[in-house]
Amino acid sequence: MKKQLFGLCIIPLFMLAACGPNLEEYGPAVLFRGNPQRQGRTEETGPDKLPAVKWKFRTDGEIWSTPVLADGVLFFGSNDNSFYAVDAGSGKELWRFKTDGMIRGSAAAAYGMVYFDSYDGYLYALDADDGKQVWRFDLLKDSGQENHTVSYFQWDDYTSSPLVDNGIVYIGARNPSHCLFAVDAFSGGKKWDFAPDEVNLVRSSPALWGDTVYIGSEYNEFYALDKTSGVLKWTVKTDGNINYGPAVSGGGTVYFACKDRNCYAVNGASGAIIWKSLLAPENATWLTGFPALGDGGLLYVGSSDYHKLIALKRQTGKTAWEFDAGGWVWASPLSAKGTVYLAGGQTNKVFALNAATGKEFWSMKVGGALYGSPVVADGVLYIGSADGFLYALE
Repeated sequence: MKKQLFGLCIIPLFMLAACGPNLEEYGPAVLFRGNPQRQGRTEETGPDKLPAVKWKFRTDGEIWSTPVLADGVLFFGSNDNSFYAVDAGSGKELWRFKTDGMIRGSAAAAYGMVYFDSYDGYLYALDADDGKQVWRFDLLKDSGQENHTVSYFQWDDYTSSPLVDNGIVYIGARNPSHCLFAVDAFSGGKKWDFAPDEVNLVRSSPALWGDTVYIGSEYNEFYALDKTSGVLKWTVKTDGNINYGPAVSGGGTVYFACKDRNCYAVNGASGAIIWKSLLAPENATWLTGFPALGDGGLLYVGSSDYHKLIALKRQTGKTAWEFDAGGWVWASPLSAKGTVYLAGGQTNKVFALNAATGKEFWSMKVGGALYGSPVVADGVLYIGSADGFLYALE
């Protein structure tokens, strides 16, 4: 792997704990949803017309994980309990790593390593070049869970995707004793953990703005924590679970979707609710996925059996347009230079929509349901499917 992205240090990993890494020698982390604010937007380009299959790579299980693309390599997990590195140009497997559980969350690549969690209850750090394990961290410590496996649900089920910043990995856990961990990115040692006063679990993914980590929870609470100490700053209580990650604007407004059918906009400094918008009727269920920040002050958020992608005005929470995807929109949308790319769940379709109007540019059907988000770069769209294939569409 080319070294300019990860900025590999000449200090061996076993010495880093003693002398400390020089973080300035490394490039930025490559994260699910694009940046620490999880904004779900990119300056990269995807297909501008109906694409064809450039290549497809087969695994032995459904793919719910969204790939991350770092230095020409796609990193992603599968329900076959394996984590893969695949060449983005050719679709050739570079290496795979076996765990004892499904891998449905998405990875982070930084410091010459790649980080992800598994349903076996561990956070892993692998060497990005060869897939060898550097360390693993126990996310179920003191949880009392049998067989050291993460419980999962039938519907829209993902694990937390790690966030890496300034040498620290932040990740949520379905652990009532320790529902958020901050872990040293080089050694795998715990920096701190967050244990709320009441039992809670997390499968949401954290976002970061300034000195604050934001994350939602299973028990109707959204947390803001000091990134250095893990001390709780504020909490927003909702009427439903927050199973997905937030997106944070450059000005510090935090947006998140909730299973009470509302999308929330919250002041990132104080926790004050700026607005909340009820976006699905009573006979429909929850909102899903990370919101995506678009141009022109728009925010895009999906829904489950309401089957809609909804564009909101970020200032007011008012609906600008809706698009009927024909099926569950569990995966998070991606905003890319005037286009919104969307996975259409059990319709097996990928959609490209006009970001300003919601008008469909094109849609393409693949061989299975689509529960992970699209990733685009250099005119190619990458997406995993429940048919076990990772697709490159061009």
